Amino acid sequence: MNEKVEVAKVGRKVGLKGYNRLNLYSDFPEFITPGRTFQALRGRTHTEVVVADFDPDRMQIRFEGVHTPEEAARMTNLVLITTAEESRQAIALEEGEYFWFDVIGMAVYEQEQLLGQVRDLDDTAGGMVTVAVDGALTRQGYTKEVIFPWQPHFIEGVDVPQKRLRVCHVKALLDAL
Repeated sequence: MNEKVEVAKVGRKVGLKGYNRLNLYSDFPEFITPGRTFQALRGRTHTEVVVADFDPDRMQIRFEGVHTPEEAARMTNLVLITTAEESRQAIALEEGEYFWFDVIGMAVYEQEQLLGQVRDLDDTAGGMVTVAVDGALTRQGYTKEVIFPWQPHFIEGVDVPQKRLRVCHVKALLDAL
């Protein structure tokens, strides 16, 4: 099964030519290219949209068939969706880069001890990892979640095929909480 991935949310209308702000959920604005088709979701309504123009410096987008502020206003709050597979095919990752949709849900291990599961990644403040702490630890009195930066001090390795994130020093954080 190829999971759906939210790429961006269309914001307010901008200017007089049918543009909208774009709130990108990705570190890869190069994925948004003229001619690229996205599934668009608003509530439970799905539609298909095609990018006509995108300015990554201003984070402004215009869709095919949209030329006026009134038409752009109807695009507001659409969530652009693609598939994980399409993302993998279109974006060449460099060494040490990972798609967030591959990391979220990974089991988190320090040495051989299961600490929990990656619940969220936040790109603010240099990248933070939120881990839902394993039930066996919470029953021992540990907190239900721990947050730490995505930095070499904490991240030892990422095994995408095994869905496993190897960490260090996180157990000490849990002990201190």
